[in-house]
Amino acid sequence: MLDLHGTLLATTAVVNVGLALFVYTQGRTSPINGSFALFTLFLSAWSLSVLAFLNADTDSTAVWYFKLAYLSAALIAGSYYCFSLVFASSVKPHSTHVIAVVAATLILCVILLIPGFLAGSVIQHDWGREVILDPVDYLIFAVLFSVLFVGAQIRLWWKYVNATGLVRRQLLAIGASVTPIGLLGMYFNLVLISPFISDFRQIWAGPVLTSIFAVIITYSVFRYQLFSTKAIVAEILVFALWLLIFVRILLTAAVSERLANVLLLIVAIPIGVLLLRGVRVEVRARENLALANTRLTELDREKTEFLSMATHQLRTPVTVIRGYAENLRDGTYGALSHDAMAATHHIADRARALAIVIDDYLDVSRIELGRMKYDFQVADASAIVERVVEELSPAARSAGLDLVFDGQPSPWQAKIDAGKIAKVAFNLIDNAIKYTRKGSIHVRLEHARNQLVLSVRDTGMGIDSDALKKLFQKFSRGQKANEANKGGTGLGLYVAAQLVSAHGGRIWAESAGTGRGATFYVSVPVNGPFSVPEDKAKETPTS
Repeated sequence: MLDLHGTLLATTAVVNVGLALFVYTQGRTSPINGSFALFTLFLSAWSLSVLAFLNADTDSTAVWYFKLAYLSAALIAGSYYCFSLVFASSVKPHSTHVIAVVAATLILCVILLIPGFLAGSVIQHDWGREVILDPVDYLIFAVLFSVLFVGAQIRLWWKYVNATGLVRRQLLAIGASVTPIGLLGMYFNLVLISPFISDFRQIWAGPVLTSIFAVIITYSVFRYQLFSTKAIVAEILVFALWLLIFVRILLTAAVSERLANVLLLIVAIPIGVLLLRGVRVEVRARENLALANTRLTELDREKTEFLSMATHQLRTPVTVIRGYAENLRDGTYGALSHDAMAATHHIADRARALAIVIDDYLDVSRIELGRMKYDFQVADASAIVERVVEELSPAARSAGLDLVFDGQPSPWQAKIDAGKIAKVAFNLIDNAIKYTRKGSIHVRLEHARNQLVLSVRDTGMGIDSDALKKLFQKFSRGQKANEANKGGTGLGLYVAAQLVSAHGGRIWAESAGTGRGATFYVSVPVNGPFSVPEDKAKETPTS
């Protein structure tokens, strides 16, 4: 069974291996992920080499494990320098620079493998082993290691000074974790064990400190998105479970219990792998779905843009046709025969209906693109509604309907967009005329608390309960409405609802059922949309 220092070293090695695999799997083709994964993998090799040195059976074996620890340290410095070259850089590092770093690292590794280089005899103490180091060899290693490792730190901090936004925070997270831990590691494993001090009692401390680094980097992944990471929580939980079982194996003294933990780890590893694979598949599917949804949103916006442009282009010729038809009807170009006059009336009516449809489509496109403009001013709502009633009275008389406006003579001052409220009133009254075969239409304006309430009650075809639920949705039309008015677009009430909502008000309809008429209500705050109560409590006026 390992002692406390050995357990910490073994646990650190496993943690760093897990971090290396985690980073690498997030971007197998990324030089950033690859170099950083190598860096953490060599940290793990460093921990294992020190662990083997402390527990070696013979002094000669211990010397080779000691040199292997130095070899791992050289690879740590080289890989970290390569990481500093590629991380958060929009410019690809020069190949000569990369080759020089790799060559220097490999030369240092080859020198360390020369028998007799650096490490000499071993001295046994009560607290453990001490290796006699050659001063010249030590200085060669120390200088080369410091140039690579400290140079990488300086490069990353210089990038931090010149970076902005998310990249700056990423560099801060890495620098703030690697720099202090790296300096402490150099103190415990480079300065203290130097031939000038020869204190090997804390040789385990440097590698163990890298576990803190792993924790900080894991936090930084969450906080600053250092790598392209998905399904992070599942991966960390699975790895934590494996690590817990591994530590239990190291700390357990009883053979039977240790065997049970080994079997448990053997079972947990493939289950965890399958779990992570399933999570990644699900995450990938969600990413694809999110991309498709983004594209659909873009297409919908492009469709709205096209609709806005097309309807705007149609508006001018329709206005011209309507103007000429009205001039013909008014006798501007001379008297017309009875048949010609009837045709002119038909052209004018169709042009007017088409103009309304075009306006509805334009309003929808402006609303969906966020381009609808409002001009809230104090205005007389009664005068606005009265003008709309006068405009639609000829259409009501032609349909044999009585159109009555029940408004008091005193002004009804309210902070509204007069044009938008007029359009809402026009849509509601025009709808009532279209869907009422006989009887009357009563338009009423009254106060309810701090709300101005407009009601339009008809004796028409009525609305069933199912149609009421989706009445103000875009392109929503009931079956009876389609039969009564085949030329409708299903946009009038939707536009009215959006305009009322912009006023901080609400719109709704009530009907006793099919064939029993309907009443539409519009409620807007008297003082404008900026002081409307949040509850917007429904106030149904008496009729």
